Amino acid sequence: MKKLQVVLSLVIAAMATTACSTTRYVPTDESMSPVAQAKSECEYEAKAATASHGSSYHLGRHHAGGILGQAVGDGVVVGMRQADLIKGCMKAHGYAAVKG
Repeated sequence: MKKLQVVLSLVIAAMATTACSTTRYVPTDESMSPVAQAKSECEYEAKAATASHGSSYHLGRHHAGGILGQAVGDGVVVGMRQADLIKGCMKAHGYAAVKG
């Protein structure tokens, strides 16, 4: 029991020091091309817009397989929605999608 208390104390102390630390961002030597920067921004916006989609599953009378199937299906729908959002965002930035 004492080992558990010691481990929990260490974990809580580590979490507290991590939460108090600040992260600084500094510029890198590598600059992104305008296309890469626009795509990165569009991907971020698409992920933010779809972050909560399908995040609440109700157990109710469903069995685990049904919930898993629903989660996979939701993941596919989210991926398709993100792709559409990225395509529209890139178009708004003045870029067209080309195959290959």
